[in-house]
Amino acid sequence: MMLTRQFSARTALNLLLLGIFVSALGTGLSSIGFSLLAAQAGQSYLMAAVLAAHLVPGVVLGLLGGHLADKHLKWWWWPASLVINACIMATVALTLHWGIIIAGCTLMSSCTALVGPVAQKLVAHYSLDAAKTGAHLATVQGLAGVVGVALGGVGFGAGIIQWMLAADALAMLLFAGLGALVATPGVIVLDDASDKTSWTTGVRLLYSPGVFGLLGFALIITTVTSTSLDDVSGVFALTYFLGLTPQEFGVTSAAWGAGAICGGWMGRFIGDHPVAQHPLTALPIGIALGSVGLFQPSFAVIILLFWAGGAGNGMFNAVINRVIIGSVSQEFQGRAWAGFRWVVYVCLLAGYAIAAFAGQELALQLMAVAGISVTVCSCLNLIVQRRVRRKKYEI
Repeated sequence: MMLTRQFSARTALNLLLLGIFVSALGTGLSSIGFSLLAAQAGQSYLMAAVLAAHLVPGVVLGLLGGHLADKHLKWWWWPASLVINACIMATVALTLHWGIIIAGCTLMSSCTALVGPVAQKLVAHYSLDAAKTGAHLATVQGLAGVVGVALGGVGFGAGIIQWMLAADALAMLLFAGLGALVATPGVIVLDDASDKTSWTTGVRLLYSPGVFGLLGFALIITTVTSTSLDDVSGVFALTYFLGLTPQEFGVTSAAWGAGAICGGWMGRFIGDHPVAQHPLTALPIGIALGSVGLFQPSFAVIILLFWAGGAGNGMFNAVINRVIIGSVSQEFQGRAWAGFRWVVYVCLLAGYAIAAFAGQELALQLMAVAGISVTVCSCLNLIVQRRVRRKKYEI
């Protein structure tokens, strides 16, 4: 309890966000670096194994992690998870043996699934303004993704991916020490109520009327699934059908990432009714994907569309962060975040599976379908919300 007084709430929140950034950066580094290694080896099953190692543990263990965070959390769990992940990453970096790579990625993802909600729970505790915190968190997540992908690609090309992974492991150890001062017993809020369905509480919270509601929940599922379709089909569509070079494809990916960072920052300016604005943040995503799939525009237009789509993506995430932080009570934060991440992982796996099954021949059609789906779901949300508000005014 005394240790928490060494930091103001703002300083503690900044340390938490830096810790989340370092952890997410390591995930991006390892994901891109190991995918490139698999591609270099010419073994598609290795790439599939890397993808599964990063996503499957989140589906299997994610809801359990939220339950543990809200019901049985100990203050040292998050710092300990950073130490464990740092040791695993250092081992992987030193060996770069495929058996150790797959096992290491699986263990790190499992640790993140079980303990990741703890960091989000602490962020909610130290948050002074849900709108600003949600935007900061979205910006950190977007920046970690962009920097992780960039450094992973550069590090692989320069042959120094091992050194980058080792440096990130050292950074994790540093923040583990700082995290021990932030995640102290005095800030832990647990749910002592007896609830046999607490494992699924996080998912049920998301579609409750006080959070996103059923239509908002459907919008999250549609948007995440559509962007995951683009992660696979977009590669084929842009390079195979539209003829972009690897360098041009990299620029389009960077444009989306840069837009996501800007969108996360702009998320702080969303008004007092973020759920009502949420469909508007998804519209640029749908328009960007749908336009590329339907109209096959020039490279310059694709850059603009992808920047706008990325900006929408960043604001979309900022709204989600803000709503969960501001609308869910402290004792349910772990399960709410775990439920959200679980839905994301399931949607990602579904999108990847559909795109992989369809193959490159249907890549453009899948992008079009993905974009149209997000656009239609966004418009439906806006129409229903307007009718609901009109009925309230009439009453």
